[in-house]
Amino acid sequence: SSELLEDSFQLLGMAEAGLAPRFFAVRHPRLGTPLLAILFQLVILSALIGFDFESIMCIDNFFSAAAATLEFAAAVQLRRRRPAMSRPFRIPCGTAGVAALVALPIVIALFVCVSTAMETRATLTIIVVGLAFGLLLYLPLWLR
Repeated sequence: SSELLEDSFQLLGMAEAGLAPRFFAVRHPRLGTPLLAILFQLVILSALIGFDFESIMCIDNFFSAAAATLEFAAAVQLRRRRPAMSRPFRIPCGTAGVAALVALPIVIALFVCVSTAMETRATLTIIVVGLAFGLLLYLPLWLR
């Protein structure tokens, strides 16, 4: 599907920028597609195929809400650490204003994370395994 390819190229870009393990930047020699990123996603999708639709939606919603929370927190942190950085657009308030703007969305996203993680034991297990695996992939990048 297009989502698979879009996410694979996003993972490729992150690997090229040093934000994901370098092996995700491997491209197919003739087609130029992110071969290992696509295979990685296929493994994840294959593992999820055995779950019912509601569980898959809970897992997807958890990780989507967690990603949004990290993006909001990163916006506040970037404003705090590099306030003079050139940006394509600017939110016309200080760091406290940006933090206030994202506070409610963060609370809602955290509520979604908790409620979807606690839906069933299976969803909680998959979420914990996914978080642990993500942290293991990120650890070498964080330590350098």
